[in-house]
Amino acid sequence: MSNPWLARPAEPTAEPEPEPTVAPATGPTAPHGPQVSSPGPLPMRLEFHAVDVRLWVTGAHGGAGTTTLATLLEGHDGTCAWPGYPSPTLLVARTHMAGLTAAQAAARQWAGRGVPSVQTNLLGLVLVADAPGRLPRPLQELSRVVAGGVPRVWHLPWVEEWRVGQQPRTLPRPIHRLLQDVSALVTPTPAQEAPRA
Repeated sequence: MSNPWLARPAEPTAEPEPEPTVAPATGPTAPHGPQVSSPGPLPMRLEFHAVDVRLWVTGAHGGAGTTTLATLLEGHDGTCAWPGYPSPTLLVARTHMAGLTAAQAAARQWAGRGVPSVQTNLLGLVLVADAPGRLPRPLQELSRVVAGGVPRVWHLPWVEEWRVGQQPRTLPRPIHRLLQDVSALVTPTPAQEAPRA
């Protein structure tokens, strides 16, 4: 028989798991009109494809890694085209000079309202390492400039297995962060799902 005068030990309670949070936008979240100070025509303007999907992954240039990322994120590989519907969109580029320059041109196209159907749906830019190791200083500086023109940026490291067409046994932490952030950004909250009165 238990002693009624002795306090029972408190039963362990499970700690609630913290809700995943997405890094706040650090750049513009909507286009702001024609670029008055734009230095002439853009080197490349991405086309449009009319497919309504959960997530659109578009490359700023060929070989950016859209196929790999679209598979990883369960999105649509838009190659080098913006969506024709207002789908949540990721812009993807490599971190070499040509890739960063193309990403800058695509960001200008978006910011200059050259993408009418996705005015506020650009989630951000994914910069995929073009080689192992640190970026040279000029590329670091250009990547910071490009980052200022999009809502948010994810930097993905070099993954050797992808180079040879294999899946890595474990994904690096920045890729897990991208998966978590994109899932939170494209999944509607209960408030968004509630029907309007």
